[in-house]
Amino acid sequence: MKQITNGMNCNNCHLDVGTKPWGNNYGSVYSMYPKTRARSALYNAKCANCHQVNGEGILAADKKEYTYPPLWGKNSYNSGAGLFRISRFAGYIKYNMPLGATYENLQLSDEESWDIAAYVESLERPSKDLSQDWPDISKKPVDHPFGPFSDSFIENQHKFGPFKPIKESKKKK
Repeated sequence: MKQITNGMNCNNCHLDVGTKPWGNNYGSVYSMYPKTRARSALYNAKCANCHQVNGEGILAADKKEYTYPPLWGKNSYNSGAGLFRISRFAGYIKYNMPLGATYENLQLSDEESWDIAAYVESLERPSKDLSQDWPDISKKPVDHPFGPFSDSFIENQHKFGPFKPIKESKKKK
């Protein structure tokens, strides 16, 4: 068995190379893997053709601009971009993607658009210091993904929702 990072290897926990009954065996794993998550399976089906499976996009022939932009990674849009707010990105996806979609000829449901947006937004990208963007934090949009906030909701809820409780809390104030 291959040794990994901390000196342990798989066989330390998965006895007899994962075959021993009650020895943390791989019996049930075999029937469930490889496993894909609904959002990433959805991304692969609807977006990867243009933006690539690894999200790096496709450079134009001149190698200076993108024909299809990267959606995550070092060359993607940063955390300060408008599309980093999930509601904006989900709307953009819904009415413009996949390539060929139009307002009159939608190709994705609301749920699919939000799922793809959540998947893409959860991946690494360049960050930007936004600490000076909202001097009055009570004016931040409910889906602004970075604290501090003027409410008690966690950053993850501000990023991915549900947003209704945050909106209702703002109305009460």
